[in-house]
Amino acid sequence: KRVYPRKEWLRTVEKFHADGKRIWFYNTDTTGYHVETMRFAAGLYMLWSNADGLLSWAYSSADEEPYDDYSGPRGDTVFFYPPWGGRKGGPALGWEGLREGVDDYRYARTLLNRIEAAERGKDTGRQTVAKKARRDLAQWLDKLDLSRLRTNRSMQGNWTNQTTSNDGRAAVSGSFTVGVGLSFNDYGRFRAMCARYIIELTD
Repeated sequence: KRVYPRKEWLRTVEKFHADGKRIWFYNTDTTGYHVETMRFAAGLYMLWSNADGLLSWAYSSADEEPYDDYSGPRGDTVFFYPPWGGRKGGPALGWEGLREGVDDYRYARTLLNRIEAAERGKDTGRQTVAKKARRDLAQWLDKLDLSRLRTNRSMQGNWTNQTTSNDGRAAVSGSFTVGVGLSFNDYGRFRAMCARYIIELTD
């Protein structure tokens, strides 16, 4: 288990970028159906880490029946379900979570572009807004707690309720959350903050 302090990690990234290299994350969550995990990975984690991209090892890896996770010994990793029987197919929840994370990143990247433009400009009012926006964005990233993330682990996060079944076996229920200090509603609050500043800093 190794979680880099952000300042140490960003120094490493800076060295790679200065050398013309790019950093991509691989297999952020191979289970693929944990919505918050996928959203966090494609959005706020990309901002936190200043990485250049992410990918997963399989777009679709199903056993005998892609719509039944219990049909094979290993379960399924499906981001987009194929037409099967009477079913039309379509994106899985994990895929939609990933898309939401990409949108989170696009909002934040757009905001950073506006901040940088205001800092280069001569409008003191916009420079004041840009300074506040940069501070608020940094506060969101600084409050993320990545200490529960684990290396060499396909599932990042835990179920909100972990208990024991009547026959003594481990049982889980509730929501699968990545546990980095965010509530589900925080993602919407983060995006709304970005949108508000983008509007203020746009002609």
